[in-house]
Amino acid sequence: MGAVAYAPKVVTIWEGFKAWFAQQGFDFDYVLYSNYEAQVEAQFDGTLDLAWNSPLAWVRADRMARSRGQSVQAVAMRNTDCNLRSVIVVRADSPIQSEADLRGLTLGVGAIDSPQATLLPLHHLQ
Repeated sequence: MGAVAYAPKVVTIWEGFKAWFAQQGFDFDYVLYSNYEAQVEAQFDGTLDLAWNSPLAWVRADRMARSRGQSVQAVAMRNTDCNLRSVIVVRADSPIQSEADLRGLTLGVGAIDSPQATLLPLHHLQ
């Protein structure tokens, strides 16, 4: 399994998965990548059998597969990602009551490559 080492806790998470799979009698190991681009490339060069991708990396893998006449398939998703929503939060006493009220203002968003925290909200506001 490929995974991206976005934080030190990633090693702990995947070591936990490895131990759990071993208890189930399933031989399992993981490889950590420094970024999703390299991980997606590894999906197509034969290095990886599976990859734990971010939503944006999933789109990249899907597009790469289609360009090669192939396909990718999602086999699992974290329960915390099901029905994920992006919201814009303003203070209760704010004069902002609708999307139109945001025009010309500065909006703080999440990580630049985060679909749910930046890309989708900005796309829908556009």
